[in-house]
Amino acid sequence: MKKYITAFIAAMLLSAPCANAMRGEEIQIHVIVGGQEIKFEDQKPIIIAGRTLLPIRGVMEAMGKTVSWNNDERCAVITDGRTTISLGIGNNIMKKTITNGFGVISSETELDTAPIILNDRTCLPVRAAAEAFGAEVRWDDASKTVFIDGGQ
Repeated sequence: MKKYITAFIAAMLLSAPCANAMRGEEIQIHVIVGGQEIKFEDQKPIIIAGRTLLPIRGVMEAMGKTVSWNNDERCAVITDGRTTISLGIGNNIMKKTITNGFGVISSETELDTAPIILNDRTCLPVRAAAEAFGAEVRWDDASKTVFIDGGQ
């Protein structure tokens, strides 16, 4: 049922990709990573049910991470060489692996919002993805701005 709801919301948003799904209003969301604003060309950040989802490649690359797509599993894989996270489309479980001098530590985190695809872009819950790499994420509601610092 959750996948059908996600698909329905995504279909509604394709006609107005910057709309707030709960109120139907146009919102301009800004994203600042390490003091630099990220520009989104084709798919803008979006708020769904109170969670900000971003086309993740630009944000993670600005944080110095490598982003790839696993087509077989339909998931985004983000790494910095030591920490790797994977987030599957429509799946609210984020998998995290940390490799250190003692071995490999794996964990899973349940997200309250699953990643989706909008306009051929993978949109992820930014807070979970950035914090998985140790970044601090802040939201300024007045300016509709996400601030991401650290985690580099």
